[in-house]
Amino acid sequence: GGLYPLLVKRAQDTDHTIARAIRIAHSPGMVNTGDTVVLTAGSAGSAPGTTDIMKVEVVGGHKV
Repeated sequence: GGLYPLLVKRAQDTDHTIARAIRIAHSPGMVNTGDTVVLTAGSAGSAPGTTDIMKVEVVGGHKV
């Protein structure tokens, strides 16, 4: 367990950015199917460097 920060490039929308982050973290084994992850992001149109979105998801599962 623990906290592992991961910076990913923004995609066409928030859902794709989150999916990309989970896919990238899953490939080297940072997260596994069934793990709960917390993702933070800035929405499109928000000031650079700001965070206004937080999502909790289960890897390979459904949103929590």
